[in-house]
Amino acid sequence: MKVVTPSEMLRIEKLSIFEGASDKHYVEKVGKAIANIACGYIQKHFLSKKIYLLVGKGNNGADALSAGCVLLKERFCVQAYLFFKIDESSPLCRYNFEKFKKLGGEFHFISDIADLIFEKKSLILDGIFGIGFEGQLKGFLLQAVKKINQEEFIIAIDVPSGLNAATGEVLSEAIKADLTIFLGLPKMGFFLRDGAKYVGSLHLADFGLKEKYIKQAKEEFTFMQAKEAKKLLPKIEKNRHKYEAGYVVGIAGSKPMQGAAKLAGFAALKSGCGIVKILSFGYLDFLPFELINLSLEDESIVSVIELCNKADSVFIGPGLGRTKQTEKFLSIILPKIKVRTVLDADALYFLASNLKCPLPKDVILTPHRKEMLRLLGEEKIGDEEKFLQKCQKFADKYSLVIVLKGPNTFIFSSNKKKVVIKMGDPGMATAGTGDVLTGIIASLIAQGLNCFDASKLGVYLHGRSGEMAAEEKTSYSMIASDLISSLPKVFKSVLKA
Repeated sequence: MKVVTPSEMLRIEKLSIFEGASDKHYVEKVGKAIANIACGYIQKHFLSKKIYLLVGKGNNGADALSAGCVLLKERFCVQAYLFFKIDESSPLCRYNFEKFKKLGGEFHFISDIADLIFEKKSLILDGIFGIGFEGQLKGFLLQAVKKINQEEFIIAIDVPSGLNAATGEVLSEAIKADLTIFLGLPKMGFFLRDGAKYVGSLHLADFGLKEKYIKQAKEEFTFMQAKEAKKLLPKIEKNRHKYEAGYVVGIAGSKPMQGAAKLAGFAALKSGCGIVKILSFGYLDFLPFELINLSLEDESIVSVIELCNKADSVFIGPGLGRTKQTEKFLSIILPKIKVRTVLDADALYFLASNLKCPLPKDVILTPHRKEMLRLLGEEKIGDEEKFLQKCQKFADKYSLVIVLKGPNTFIFSSNKKKVVIKMGDPGMATAGTGDVLTGIIASLIAQGLNCFDASKLGVYLHGRSGEMAAEEKTSYSMIASDLISSLPKVFKSVLKA
């Protein structure tokens, strides 16, 4: 799915209206879509049938009121809080306000934050500001949003009020939504700067914009969804044996840092490959039964290279260490590997100081932002968009794939549109989760996916496993191995998508 700027979204929408589409019909369809998502959200969270609309003066307010009309017909108790006078509002907002009134909807003009009263276990629909918002909230509106953010169940319509949908900036405060219902196409600001902190999970509301206009939209990058993940799943032949299922070699682990190698290796097995061999500095203790472990100290460089090139994929780096011995070892073997390879952790540390070292032809780097800065030779990100452009140029220059890990994970590949995947949970900010991702991607490559597709699917599965782990363990108590335990449920959910 395309990710666009707010101005591009407005351009194609206005073009469709100029060519005969009805803006009233769009708002009516948006209202039905929002109401449907809201009903599902209420059921999931066992909320009351009381719903509050936060209504601005633009078409975002019209969308909120349109949803309110649908919900009134479904016998919900809907109350609208209007933040501007109706005679200041857009024609669509005024039109839907009159519909809301005729259906018996309750409304109040808000001039003091004391007037904002919410019952517990009720849903709030945010329609104060839309994608045209720039600048910062001040005065009464700032205080109102701060009070609203004390509530628990908030859905934003198209964009959380106060968030710049183009840049992801929040200059004072914005609505902290649990869920954002985006209209038509997701906006670029959801994935930049502060966006991840405010948008929550993302859900599409189709308002009837024809495909021909979506095809005309210029995207900044693309957004991956569940249906694409299902298409990318490796096919399983009924008569395969373990080597046909995928053979992974991991060069990872050392005596002080054994856990990273174990997590990556076991994640690879749990992601569908048939056999995993871990080559480590020293033998690993208490290894999962299914993993094979060899010591690099017992193997010659020639035998290590042969082992790697007999595999379907290789991952290098988790827990390997940053010694002079490791640096020399990597400088010798990396140019000799002929199979698809994932470089992470200590291998990235080596690479940042040895960018002239020849790499395998098909290689994936999986840095977090600090590691990416080291690869770029920079100290801080600065401008977000320029930083992402530099990542793309790095991928182009070295003909490789970059998986830039974070709350929104970006995937860059030479000659391809960058992809963003918004999956996961804050509880994934714990030691070892990156090693799990490395194992998953290496496994998918071994099962036949190319580096770009394996990266996309791997990030999706990894993020979804984090979400499922958090549902069971909470964000406080989940650890990296919980992601591996969640993988079977994740594969089941993708197969059903």
